[in-house]
Amino acid sequence: MHWSMRPRRNLPTFFELHMRQYSQRPVEEQRELFHDEEFEKEHKGYMQSIIDLMYDNYDAFKLLICSAEGTKYSRFIEDIAELDERYTLKYIEDTGNDVISSGRAGRLLIHQLCSSYMYGFFEVIRHDMSKEEARVHTAQLQSFFSHGWDKLFNP
Repeated sequence: MHWSMRPRRNLPTFFELHMRQYSQRPVEEQRELFHDEEFEKEHKGYMQSIIDLMYDNYDAFKLLICSAEGTKYSRFIEDIAELDERYTLKYIEDTGNDVISSGRAGRLLIHQLCSSYMYGFFEVIRHDMSKEEARVHTAQLQSFFSHGWDKLFNP
């Protein structure tokens, strides 16, 4: 993937494409999200491709993640978190999951979890991790959140 110097537009589009493709799957497939080994491999590969993109453009991402305050890119992570939140709510609606209607979670918790995941993901840049450390960290983060979401959605 070629990187232009408009990361706010490109990476969120990259995220949205992945989320949109998943949301277009049959509902029964979506319901098996946390128990589908193929999806897990696909998602891990997708997240690793984002790490490749970030580390291929490390200096730009370092500026974006650590020094964008006061610029038009200052909401970069929030924009991606909001996208994740929107697709999580769509997943809940499309699959008929009762996580919100049952009271196990509210919209604010969904928002907090999506934001926490995205901020955690980009910490690899903020903390100057090597690409290999970032791969390990991201896999651990994914595992943690995947188990948490599963417990919330499927008590």
